[in-house]
Amino acid sequence: MLFNRTKYFRFISEIFLQQRRSYTEIRQLEELQRLYDLLKHESLSSTHGYSKKMDPNGIFSNNELDLQKIKVYGFDFDYTLARYKPALHSLIYDNAKTFLVKNLRYPDQLMNFCFRPGMGARGLHLDIKRGWLMKVDSYHNIQLGTVYRGMNAIPDDEVIAAHHGTKLSVDVVGYLGRTTNMFQFVDIFSIPEITLLRDVTQYFIDNGIPFGSEYVHYDVSVCLIMNRNQVI
Repeated sequence: MLFNRTKYFRFISEIFLQQRRSYTEIRQLEELQRLYDLLKHESLSSTHGYSKKMDPNGIFSNNELDLQKIKVYGFDFDYTLARYKPALHSLIYDNAKTFLVKNLRYPDQLMNFCFRPGMGARGLHLDIKRGWLMKVDSYHNIQLGTVYRGMNAIPDDEVIAAHHGTKLSVDVVGYLGRTTNMFQFVDIFSIPEITLLRDVTQYFIDNGIPFGSEYVHYDVSVCLIMNRNQVI
């Protein structure tokens, strides 16, 4: 053990188990601070044998696992083996944009666009058929004032009329934010994807080009998938 068991249980008994003794809130906090300081001191000053064998730079699992029959190991690269720099978002945006123009025959003018921070955030939902980006809380309520199509804000009354209120059903939101109606942007690639989706949508609106929002979403998603498979 890293601390003296007798001292530990004595402090616990003093704080929690003496029913006849009443403590004010301040006194309880003082006693808890004393217990914390004791445990911290015992931990930092420990001379237990196994502490010398621990690699301070090692990665340890939370559960015991018999590795005798394990032949292949896999890693989640995000923030474990890979460190992302701010330039990553620009790289993803530029590669996806180029794929749109060169492979999917989108207008050449899109090549003039560039990634700008602050155009999106992880966790946003997309109303696929309408092309509306929005913030939805954990109770499936649309947050009014956060709904955009391209760069244009959608009025609250239009949002309420379209969705018959602000509460979305589970059937609409779906499991993990993925249905034919809604899509949630959840990973590290979401921010450049949202930015590109907004740029393409706004370009079509400004130039009077008819388009289906669901097809634009699909094409941009394909570009991000190709980007992940070929570049990263």
